[in-house]
Amino acid sequence: FPSDDVDPKLKVKKEYCLAFARAIDMDYQNGVSYLNINSKDIIGALRAYGNGRQDVRKYVTQLLGVDEDIAKGKSTEQLIREGHMNINPEVLSVAPKFKTLIMQLFEEIEHDVFAEAVDGFSVDVKESAMFNLWAKTKLKEELEAINALIGVVEEEEPYSPESLDELQMMQQSGYFKLSTEQAIETAIKYTLELSRWKEVKRQIIEDLFEQHLACTKNYYDPVYKKYRARYVDIENLVVSHATNNTLDDMYYVGEYRKVTISELKTIMAAEGLEEPFYGQLAQNCLNKYGNNRGGLEWSRYNAFNQQTGTWGYDSFRVLVLDCEYKTNDKEYYQKRTNSFGRELYFEEQFGKVKNTEKRKTIVSQVEMWYKCTFIVGTEYCYNYGLATDIVRKTENKAESSYTMYRIPGKSKLESMVVHLDVIQMAYMKLQNALATAKPAGVAIEANSVMNITIGKNKLSPLDIIKIYNQTGNLIYKATATRAFSPNNNSGKPITELAGGMGNQLNEFMTVIGNELNLIRDITGITQPLDATQPTAQQGLGVTEIAMTSATKALGFLYTAYIDIKERACNDIWLKIANKISVSNDVYEVYEKNIGAANTKLLQIDKKLIGNTKCNIYIKAKASKEQAARIIAAATESMKASKNGYGGISSSDLIMIERILDSGNIKL
Repeated sequence: FPSDDVDPKLKVKKEYCLAFARAIDMDYQNGVSYLNINSKDIIGALRAYGNGRQDVRKYVTQLLGVDEDIAKGKSTEQLIREGHMNINPEVLSVAPKFKTLIMQLFEEIEHDVFAEAVDGFSVDVKESAMFNLWAKTKLKEELEAINALIGVVEEEEPYSPESLDELQMMQQSGYFKLSTEQAIETAIKYTLELSRWKEVKRQIIEDLFEQHLACTKNYYDPVYKKYRARYVDIENLVVSHATNNTLDDMYYVGEYRKVTISELKTIMAAEGLEEPFYGQLAQNCLNKYGNNRGGLEWSRYNAFNQQTGTWGYDSFRVLVLDCEYKTNDKEYYQKRTNSFGRELYFEEQFGKVKNTEKRKTIVSQVEMWYKCTFIVGTEYCYNYGLATDIVRKTENKAESSYTMYRIPGKSKLESMVVHLDVIQMAYMKLQNALATAKPAGVAIEANSVMNITIGKNKLSPLDIIKIYNQTGNLIYKATATRAFSPNNNSGKPITELAGGMGNQLNEFMTVIGNELNLIRDITGITQPLDATQPTAQQGLGVTEIAMTSATKALGFLYTAYIDIKERACNDIWLKIANKISVSNDVYEVYEKNIGAANTKLLQIDKKLIGNTKCNIYIKAKASKEQAARIIAAATESMKASKNGYGGISSSDLIMIERILDSGNIKL
């Protein structure tokens, strides 16, 4: 990696950016980074399990004793084709059921975004509004008399607290929200809707369940001049090691993606690269990244089409690495004191230090992110330089545009793998046992059906068996040699033999059932939740308790998701506020979409107020059941009020319904 102690003017140049991009790629290829080429294989394998598509060859090789057969020159594929076992090697899809249930559980929990300004100025404004309402409530009659004298008609407050406790409750539930807070919430909600966050949420939960790691990225769309949030596939992600679960102290991060040669020609047009460069690049990727699915020779692609003006390999895809690198930028200033004792500051040459009585060199240091898109396997890159839209929580702390969270330990799915393997093995052995089960038959004592004559006809043993099969009547000759006395069992010349699997069926089903119960213990998905038929004695209360337990068992997934969303939302509004403060075009776009007042508030917040600090919270909306209980209680209270027993009014009930519609169950 290049040194931090480099002039920032050089860090924006191609050489510096290419150096860190190549170093990141080498870390990935050599397995040095936290997520690397080895992680890709593990992630892919776990996803295969989660989708019920894991490689069945490992089960087949174990069942068929493939090592011995390979020694005889037979591969696993040959053994499967030759049908050495009477089985269908398809996977019994257990994991997808549990994954779907977990995702459905989270799907039913909807959330809303709340912005809470926590800087001193904003807190003072909200407290003033709170005590102003309290004053209006306590001095209502006096204020009405004064307003009547001066001819002023004030709009009545929608709600008046009857005690300081109610006033405090209103404050905690967000009743005294600032216009700036509302503008921030509007901008965030608009971006989430634009980004189809519901789909992003589904992918985050899936990754947290399967991998214990998930990632999103906020980015600027230059075509529509808007910000969006997107899901990041961790299978293509590279990131440095970090000390905490949010990975916010990482020093590099990036994504591998594929672009076509045609796209690359447009992007790299200014570089003046000749066609042989692109031809060689395409040839190096001939059988990679989904290129050449038809298995054609290179000569079929290395041809120019005069009519279309394109090369046959223009549709080939090549690998690029979009990456970000964090470094500490140093800036040198010289402080001079003039003859009047006034201190003046001048920009100094990087690395130059000069300290005298009247001159002193000051070195400032600040975190900065640089970006680069590296064409893997070449000496070329593009889109390099200083990262754009850098968000800072503090003056010297720079945030990446990626938001990640990892949960320590094995993922839920990884803990299930050993049990999924046992289930699959038992299932395949069960199939084989079913296919090889013997049909029902009979055991015949031959001497008893020999030399039997009826009238003039002598019956052969086959004739007697035929009569037995057709009529159920059995003709035989009783014998008692060597003092042997036939009894009810041993004396029968034909004994019926039961066919089928015998005890094997119960054994296999017991194994599968035990493993499923272990998976339920691991995931917290109990029988009421996984749609397994509960016992007749299990009432609704027990079922609800079981579902609550499952929710608690999956609580750490929920916590991780909320952390990702809150940090992503905080990054979104800061990026929007930054952009509309420097770009009139972007300002006009947001003005049309979130309203002139909200856009102006965001811009004023950045340019004039300047110190506003907001915490972004994600809160679960009221469920249908919760809302129904509240409305039922409110309706009863309104009925009591009409009957003269005290309670709420009809307008109160309407207000409660409106509050519930907004998702603010706390208020």
